Amino acid sequence: MPNIDLTELGRSSAATEPEFFSRKVLSARRYFLDLSPPAGTALAVVSGGDEKCAPDYFIQRANFPHYVIEWVARGTGEVQISSQSFTVQAGSVYCYGPGIPHTIRTHPEKPLRKHFVAFTGTEAARLCAEAGLPPGTHRALGNESRLEWTFDALRRDAAADARVAAPLCQALLRYLCAVLANAPASPPAASVGAYDTFMRCERHLNKHALRITSLGQLAEECGVAEAYLCRLYQRFGQGTPYQRLLRLRMNFAAEQLSADDRKISDIAREVGYPDPFHFSRTFKSVFGVSPSQFRRLR
Repeated sequence: MPNIDLTELGRSSAATEPEFFSRKVLSARRYFLDLSPPAGTALAVVSGGDEKCAPDYFIQRANFPHYVIEWVARGTGEVQISSQSFTVQAGSVYCYGPGIPHTIRTHPEKPLRKHFVAFTGTEAARLCAEAGLPPGTHRALGNESRLEWTFDALRRDAAADARVAAPLCQALLRYLCAVLANAPASPPAASVGAYDTFMRCERHLNKHALRITSLGQLAEECGVAEAYLCRLYQRFGQGTPYQRLLRLRMNFAAEQLSADDRKISDIAREVGYPDPFHFSRTFKSVFGVSPSQFRRLR
């Protein structure tokens, strides 16, 4: 199934695209799967894509046949869903669906660039709620690079062979919602400095996880107090700094266990565990299986 690029096709695509798309765009890359899945379908991606809005972009709908998640990559605009109005900008994500009137208008000097996916099914509304985005709501997210990757992957895999496009896109939609469920909120203006400090500490930890042996060392190398570092992770992260360090180390260990046949004790020492039994217990607490059991899964 080919993707449709309005930049290349111009007005000729108007006859092939569903009426619910706005034509007030400078460019768009859209895809379509089954626009009318069988009744009782659990979950199905219907369509999606990305749009670079024209300065006069405006769309108003009293209803929509499917659930839609839209994520703003760039630009600014005003959105009204039911009776709730809010400003959107880079990082904003919102959801609407059947029975939910909505209006979307771009700022003429800062046109929106947004990604979207439309889907349906008996599990659709629940999936939105599990993502922290029930139909009719919106959120402002922090830096989350996985979102753009996932929207691009949806568009790419929708063009796959018809036998695999639907299951691939369904899996990516579930992944997208899992990412949304765990995505950090965008910090308020008064917290930007603290969030920047958190991201600096997170980058340092990601880069030096095998070398850092304690919370105190991480705090010292990042130039912050231990207590403040813990508060940053409690506020912006997913767990404590220690849990993050542990996960990074165990992920590295899992990669090594999959890549070669070195002794488990050697890999344990490489990730900072001179006692292989301590390493084994820690590895199992993270992944649910011991290092030797994990290796047999290769």
